[in-house]
Amino acid sequence: ALAGPRVVLLGASFDAYLALRSLAHHPSNVVHAVALSGLARCPEAMVDIFRATAEQLQAGPLTVAQLRASFVTTTALPNERDALGDSCLQAMLEAVGHEQACLQLRMNVALGEPSLAVAPYAHPTTIVHARSDQIVPFGLAEELRGLGANARLVALDAGSHILPLTHSERLAALVAEVASSA
Repeated sequence: ALAGPRVVLLGASFDAYLALRSLAHHPSNVVHAVALSGLARCPEAMVDIFRATAEQLQAGPLTVAQLRASFVTTTALPNERDALGDSCLQAMLEAVGHEQACLQLRMNVALGEPSLAVAPYAHPTTIVHARSDQIVPFGLAEELRGLGANARLVALDAGSHILPLTHSERLAALVAEVASSA
């Protein structure tokens, strides 16, 4: 185990999957894990999306229009799409440079190998998932909950896969609650 501070581990979507997989490597450093729209295993369809996006990036940087067509229409419910205005999408593109995006997607393809699943875990874990998530079906959150001896599932009746954008206040309160009790 690494020496150092004990942390609340937070991940969203694929990063939640990676965070929970990392519990097996550094368990003593984690006091609580929070998985937003997380999954217990990476479906082949998600790896296919990473591959397709990586191939699209090989042709050059993504535009706001391409990001809206590929990301927004697949992750957001129709009533949430206006919240992801072009300025928000432009900021997303600017925050991650082209080379970094290409590298990250290639790593995601390797790390998302469907045979690499989250192992059963005992850490206190909070899983937050929208029942209407179109990217990571709610059943995968239930599967993730089933792997945890001390996990709770917070099911949201409204929202989709982009919980940090659509439920930011509720998530901030939940993370603050988890951190203060850790």
